[in-house]
Amino acid sequence: MARRSLVPRGSDEVTWHPFSRLQRAINDMMHDFPGELSLQGNGEDFTPRVDLSEDDKAYHIKAELPGVDQKDVDISLSNGAPVIRGEKKSSKEEKKQDYYRQARFFGSFFRSIPLPSEVIRDEVQASFNDGVLTVDLPKSEQAKADQRKIPISSGR
Repeated sequence: MARRSLVPRGSDEVTWHPFSRLQRAINDMMHDFPGELSLQGNGEDFTPRVDLSEDDKAYHIKAELPGVDQKDVDISLSNGAPVIRGEKKSSKEEKKQDYYRQARFFGSFFRSIPLPSEVIRDEVQASFNDGVLTVDLPKSEQAKADQRKIPISSGR
């Protein structure tokens, strides 16, 4: 069975085929931007991905900060909520025989993570390793005491 392309290659068919104009536009775009064309990860609208977990003693936050230097990250507590602020800077320069491209991006990010209970402010610890920020927030004694198990009934 012969496979048919969505965009025919024959010169007679291309003029009327519904996808031919789209294919030409994509080809032109790729030709105009040589090298790597990335739709994601360009640094615009950067919001760090954050995982929040909890155990009996503390809350644990892991934030992915690829391409961010540790010196560009600031962590604080505001009204009991950890706040992660920082700046992402990137610069890329590419020289080829027929073109020169230089791209720079500077932008800041901000994440505030409200927690359901108080933490011991003086015992909060943070570490930064391979672009991953880890923050451990020990629960206060009041928060540990407020935990209770809720029974689940079957059906209604």
